[in-house]
Amino acid sequence: MHCVKRGLAEQLGSVDRFGRGYGLDFRDIGMDVTGYLDPPQGDPDHEREPLPAGHRFFQDCERESWARIIEWSMRIGGADSWFVTLTFKNYVSEKRAVWFLNTWLSALCDAYLSKAGARGLRWFVAQEWQKRDVIHFHLILSGVRLADLSRKRWESRWEGIGGGFARIYPARAKAAPYLAKYSSKSRGGEMRRGGTWQGISPPRSLDCCIT
Repeated sequence: MHCVKRGLAEQLGSVDRFGRGYGLDFRDIGMDVTGYLDPPQGDPDHEREPLPAGHRFFQDCERESWARIIEWSMRIGGADSWFVTLTFKNYVSEKRAVWFLNTWLSALCDAYLSKAGARGLRWFVAQEWQKRDVIHFHLILSGVRLADLSRKRWESRWEGIGGGFARIYPARAKAAPYLAKYSSKSRGGEMRRGGTWQGISPPRSLDCCIT
């Protein structure tokens, strides 16, 4: 069995509180996923305020609706889901960063088809700019038998194509509101979805602002 090459951060010898390696302070490089692994209930910005009637996650309807749609997508069709964070060591333009993301996703789709023998990999992507002026992406990937692929190998693949740091975890239900919270952030914080959605349409009832 061949050992999967560790990421650049691991090679630099630093570890986080989970014993996983980072070459820089993981909070500074945007790899702090504490909110996903052990998040507060609801929207941390409004955790002391009661949520509007019918809301489960957020005060505002935009993030509430995204959280519901992502949660629903993770459940349908017996899919496995990954929670992914991809970022860079140094500044990369937004156009270049999206090129890296699309290249990584394209290779992953090919591997998914080859390994799992299945089509239909789909994802949600939230884009965020760090204070150090470096972009990073949060994703939730879902697909039948996605768990057949090695998460460690795809962390390494991000580095191999020129990306900086990657972390992939099995996505829990709480990953949905964690990802959705980025949809209202400024400077490129939009939410978008991609992959195969043919025949999959979120029900209108997931839109919390429906009248």
